[in-house]
Amino acid sequence: LPAGVTLDVNTGAIGGPPTAASPLNSYVVKATNAAGFTTTTVQIGASLAPRFAYVVNQVDSTITIFREDALTGSLNHVGYVLAPGSQAGPERMVVHQNGRFAYVPNMTTSNLSLYTINASDGWLTPGTPVVLGSGPHAVTIDPSGTYLYATSQNSDQLQVFSINPATGALSVVQSISTGVQPTACAVDPQDKFLF
Repeated sequence: LPAGVTLDVNTGAIGGPPTAASPLNSYVVKATNAAGFTTTTVQIGASLAPRFAYVVNQVDSTITIFREDALTGSLNHVGYVLAPGSQAGPERMVVHQNGRFAYVPNMTTSNLSLYTINASDGWLTPGTPVVLGSGPHAVTIDPSGTYLYATSQNSDQLQVFSINPATGALSVVQSISTGVQPTACAVDPQDKFLF
């Protein structure tokens, strides 16, 4: 059976969430009791929710979309999204843990793009950007998915935003002065410290 799927030998129940993709296979099932036996053939396979990879290109302000083949792990080109003119020079990209939203700091326009992700095909729909300090470079989201942190190299800032869980929209919580040219940020797995 596909990985993660189980067969209860006493009841015949098939259950459990699949943990890996598996092609459709035929299985012969035989049931026996005092009156005799019967057989039937069932087909079982597992397809997982699609997974996508994104590549930002600062030069032409595009985000290239790839779909992962669940059986082989290879990436297949889906297409690309051109950022709106007011959101140019994507530097990095971070996807929210729920898989519904993505955030991109834009070096050229000093703002942060919000994209809604279509779960079935990976396409991105741009939302309303938020203003950042000059030269935004890195973004990260805390493990709980509640806050987004963004560094701005040219203005020596770290900005903190709360994330609306329903819409992905960002609200400013705090702006902090940092050392010279902050280039990265990370939150520890226990969600206690930001580095």
